[in-house]
Order: sequence, then structure tokens, then C-alpha cells
Amino acid sequence: MIYNKVKADSDKKTFSYSLKNFSVFKNEIEKNLFEYSITELTYKDIIAIIIKESGSKALKNYYNDYKVVGDNGNAYGIMQQWQDSLTDVNSKFKFNFSVHDLQNYKTAIKAGLGYIKIALNECKKDNVKSDLYNVSARYNGGAYSSDYNDNAKKYANNVQKIRANL
Repeated sequence: MIYNKVKADSDKKTFSYSLKNFSVFKNEIEKNLFEYSITELTYKDIIAIIIKESGSKALKNYYNDYKVVGDNGNAYGIMQQWQDSLTDVNSKFKFNFSVHDLQNYKTAIKAGLGYIKIALNECKKDNVKSDLYNVSARYNGGAYSSDYNDNAKKYANNVQKIRANL
């Protein structure tokens, strides 16, 4: 099987990935898409968010058990969740995850997709299309915000570009 290479831009570097590199996350992502009844997004959509969020750090986290912490120590796990979004997930789904629990990729995916589910519900409530652009903008800029700032728009556009190349 041939896998497409995808480039993900960070502030200073462009990384190249193969979807094959992220196949280790596939079962966990698909299981949580099903458990949360998320039909609007696919495995590849979630991989695009993971690549945008943590790229090569996600692979290091899995293969070498490195801790993935970004945004000046505020974002945790391969899906780079902040405490406030994790608090929303814990409250909505009756979990008790700490940000340190997000160092485990299975927990990070469960919590990250929980936040995506919240964003999808908010899109529906606001009569906004429940697509990758709107969900990823809300994932970056706040699930409850329909007024996307420039960073959230840039983030959503980058996620769409990554997804187009998967």
C-alpha cells in the first residue's frame, strides 16, 4: 500500500509524515468516534488535528513514552488540550482526567474527541456547518465560540490543508 506524504507547517519548520506513521492511533480513534457517535468527522480528520497539534511529538509520545507538553506548558498530550477544555470534557462526560493523564495517548484521544464532540454539539446549536473547518476552529479557539479569531481561522485552514494531503 502506498501512503501519501503530508506536510505540516509549524512556526519554524515543515515536517513530512506518512499516514502509515499514525496507524498506531487508528483503533483508539475509531473506537472513540463510535463511542461519542461522531459521524461528521473521520479517522483522517482526527489525524489531521493530531498532526497540526503535535506532529512528530505524537510519534515520540507513543514510541518512546515522551511527555508531550506545548504552548508554554499549558497544553498536554498528543491532542494538546488545555486545562479549561479538559474541565469541560470531565464535566460533560463525567470523567476525572487530569492534564497529566493526557500523557497516555489513549486518554488523550478520549479526552480530545470528547472536546470535539462538545464543539460539534455547539456547531449544531449555533446552526453552523459541522465540518472539519468549523470543528477545528472551535477546537483551537474554544468549543463555545462561533466568532473565530485569526489564529483559529489560520489553524482551521492548516488542518484542512493537512487533511487534503492524507
